[in-house]
Amino acid sequence: MSRGSGFRPRTTGLTVRQPTLKRSALRSRPKPPSDAKTESKQIIAARSDGLCEIGVTCSGGAYANDPCHRVGQGQGGPWDAANLLAGCRECHGYCHAWPEEARLRGGWILRSTDDYLTFPVHHAVRGWVLLASDGTTRPTQSRPEVA
Repeated sequence: MSRGSGFRPRTTGLTVRQPTLKRSALRSRPKPPSDAKTESKQIIAARSDGLCEIGVTCSGGAYANDPCHRVGQGQGGPWDAANLLAGCRECHGYCHAWPEEARLRGGWILRSTDDYLTFPVHHAVRGWVLLASDGTTRPTQSRPEVA
């Protein structure tokens, strides 16, 4: 055996196959938001002027970057402007950490049996109001009678 004549792999005429990537259900592209979701987000953004409507920790002065469902999606709460509040991250987190207190103090979180159209909410700027699906608010005199 002569020097330098060791094993050399054959490189000519070979094609390298690239692995084909299959998109699994877990890595699928996110679905575009539904029209109702987009419309509701636009309505609450206009209603809140971009500021937190909950105001339990920020007094209504923080930027609203979280839409907060009063009746949660897991409980059948719809993407309806009357069921949504524009909240800052801190106030939204507070409501989910203490949902019963959030229900009693301001009506920010509701039970699945509560009617979000007739249950008043304490708005950070406007006080106790009823929320409508078209983004308007109607003042109400007092906090709700809760059981």
